[in-house]
Amino acid sequence: MEFVVDSMPDITLKFSPGECFLKCTNEEYKADACISADENELSILEASGKILLDDNSKYGSDHIKIHYGALSIFNAVYKMYYWATEATASKLHIPFLHARHDMIHLWSLGLCSSKLYFSKKVFKCKVPRDMTESKDILALGNLSWSYKCLLENSVKVIKTMKEEHEEYSLQKILSSGAESRTSLSTLLKLDIQKP
Repeated sequence: MEFVVDSMPDITLKFSPGECFLKCTNEEYKADACISADENELSILEASGKILLDDNSKYGSDHIKIHYGALSIFNAVYKMYYWATEATASKLHIPFLHARHDMIHLWSLGLCSSKLYFSKKVFKCKVPRDMTESKDILALGNLSWSYKCLLENSVKVIKTMKEEHEEYSLQKILSSGAESRTSLSTLLKLDIQKP
């Protein structure tokens, strides 16, 4: 994750390795790593134990846990910039990584329609054990590139959402003739609970 962040010098991102507490949820959530931009958390990483650990119950619980974390990040952005347009907000996708056994899985979470979320596996690759595993090294490069593109898109969409939110908030204060918008928070399932 860190080298992906370092590969984007035009965007100010912060990589927080080790157990970091997500600010976007009221319940305690410790991610194994987190990427944030300004006040927004953008992505998380969950590692299901050491490499080659073969524990399916841990994989399952961590898979559910990381989806909860990504959903919390997604909802926090919608709640923060609730006056952004639905057209812009619908483009938001939260990327996240789940490392388990000898694989890294890249996922993306978004909103299909009101209170209906989707989670899509974007890419997966095997962790190369040494420099002779060129296919795995190339696959890791492809996963990293895909992750970088998803992060850049998330930053761009959140920036636009922030601008639209601030512009509409100002219009509401300055004129009574501002267009009518529905708050984005009405599209969210607000009663999500930590598993």
